[in-house]
Amino acid sequence: MTEFFLDGDGGLFMWPILFVFIVGMGICGERLHHLSRTKNKSRNMWDLLHTVLVGEFDKPRTVISKDKSTISQMMGMGLARQGVVRPREDVEGMECVKKL
Repeated sequence: MTEFFLDGDGGLFMWPILFVFIVGMGICGERLHHLSRTKNKSRNMWDLLHTVLVGEFDKPRTVISKDKSTISQMMGMGLARQGVVRPREDVEGMECVKKL
């Protein structure tokens, strides 16, 4: 492979291809690192929230408000709607009325 670069068999286009490859591998490594960090933070928060969610919803709200991970933001949205959402029977009854 080195003869493509050194002997000129590959032409001048080999150097830009090598540069783009190195940049692409750097971006791939950075994204992999970022996703693994995010996954670990979300897993740690879920492990903490799972034990707290058993009966009450006030304590998880305080735990979620202190954290900015993805899982805590999603749980925060779900807990914000808790108590506001109507029962399924009410929603199904409304759909029947709309069809008539």
